[in-house]
Amino acid sequence: MDEYVIVIGVIGGCFLVAVFVVGSTLLKDRNGRTSKSLSPKRRYALAPVTSYDLKRQSAPIIRQTDDKSRSLAKSECLKLYSDDYRSDADVHVLNFEALSLEDKNDHTGFEKKAESLLNEAWNIQGEPDAIFAKAFGVSIRRKDLLSLRPFEWLNDEVINFYMSLICERSRRKPSLPSAYAFNTFFYPTLVKKGYANVKEWTKKVDIFSYDLLFIPIHLINHWCLVVVDLRQKCAMFYDSYMNDDGGCLKTIMEYLTLEMKQKKGQDLDVNQWNVFCRKNIPQQFNGSDCGVFCSKFADYTARRARIDFDHSRMTYFRKRMVYEICNQKLDE
Repeated sequence: MDEYVIVIGVIGGCFLVAVFVVGSTLLKDRNGRTSKSLSPKRRYALAPVTSYDLKRQSAPIIRQTDDKSRSLAKSECLKLYSDDYRSDADVHVLNFEALSLEDKNDHTGFEKKAESLLNEAWNIQGEPDAIFAKAFGVSIRRKDLLSLRPFEWLNDEVINFYMSLICERSRRKPSLPSAYAFNTFFYPTLVKKGYANVKEWTKKVDIFSYDLLFIPIHLINHWCLVVVDLRQKCAMFYDSYMNDDGGCLKTIMEYLTLEMKQKKGQDLDVNQWNVFCRKNIPQQFNGSDCGVFCSKFADYTARRARIDFDHSRMTYFRKRMVYEICNQKLDE
C-alpha cells in the first residue's frame, strides 16, 4: 500500500499542511521521467498506444504503432476505443451513450437524496456486519461500504458487486452491449494455478456469447481493468496510473485461446485481434482511488460512453456507488 508523509509548518504567518505520497508507483513519460519531475499538464500528455506480439513465447514485447497503422485504423475497435487515433475534430461524429448522472458540476440533488443513507452506511460506530444489500449471491455489509469512504481502498466485495450491477443493467436494457464480469479472484487464480483451475468457473457460461468481458485485476495493491470486446476483437488494459499492463493482456489472450478450444473446439485467431493499453484516459493523483477508477472505466465502457470524467469527481463517485449498491441498481 502507498505510504503518506504529512508535513505541518508555519510560513509567513500561514498554517500549512502538506501531504506527500511515498512508495507509490510513479508515472513515467516516454523519456523515462517520473511523475515527480512532470508538470500536471505533462502527466496528461498522450502516450502512444502499445500492442503485443502474441506469437512470441517469451515475455510480451511492446511495439509502438507507426503512423501508417494509425491512418489505416485496421478495425472498428480502434474507431470505437482509441482516442489516440483521432483528432478532437473527429470526436463529435461518434455516438456516445448519453450519461444519466446529474450534471458533473451540480451534485446537490443527488447528495441531498442520499444524505441519510450515506450517514448510516458510513457510521463507523455502527455494526460492521450490518447488511445493506444482498444480490448476486453476495451480501454487502457496512464494513464493505466503509471502503468507499474518501481515501479508502475499495475491497473485493464492492468491486465484484458493482461489476455485477453493470452486467445486470446490460441485461435490463437490450440497447446496451451485453456484458459479463469475472470476479476479482479469477485473475490471480489463473496466474498462480493455470487454466485448468479456472475452466470450471465458466462451466455454465458461454463467455463468447457476450459483447464485453470485464476482468478487474489487483496488481501490487492497485486496481486495474481489462476489457475484452468480443465483437470488435480487441482487448484493452485500463490503468489510472497509465502503467504498462505487466503481462495481463497476454495472459488474458492466452486464456481466451484455451477457453475457445476447450468449450467450442475452435481456434482463436489472435492475429485478427487488437491488443493494447488504453491511453488518453483519466488519471489518479493519489494512492487510494484506483478501485473507483476501475469501476467507472467499466461503467462507462459498458454504455459505450465517452470516458470524460476526471479525478475531481472521485468523492462524488464514491457516494454514488454507495447509493447504487444499496439500491441494487445502476442508472441507465
